[in-house]
Amino acid sequence: MLTRGLLTHYLTILLKTQPPKPKSKSILAKLPPAVARIVTAAVLLPVLIVSIIFPALSLLFVLLTVAALVVALFEFWLLARKQQIRADAAAGLLGAAALCTVFYFTEPG
Repeated sequence: MLTRGLLTHYLTILLKTQPPKPKSKSILAKLPPAVARIVTAAVLLPVLIVSIIFPALSLLFVLLTVAALVVALFEFWLLARKQQIRADAAAGLLGAAALCTVFYFTEPG
């Protein structure tokens, strides 16, 4: 009969030697990058165009702009980190917030 300590020891050995389970990929992750970009553009471009044409949807345009800015800033910071460059995150976020504020509160024309 195994003692509790010995059983715990064997369980930890078994758990450490098991290969990690593969993560399930999303549908876009399975596609080639060029095709994934085209599919994303085909879905999001009509929404963007409608938000530009109709003034009542100006908030949707600003939200799409904010989402694009956040993704772009995150990608920039990842690329800067790979090159061992210290990019100022506070300045990037402050600039993005200022740009979105100007987008939303400035009248066209």
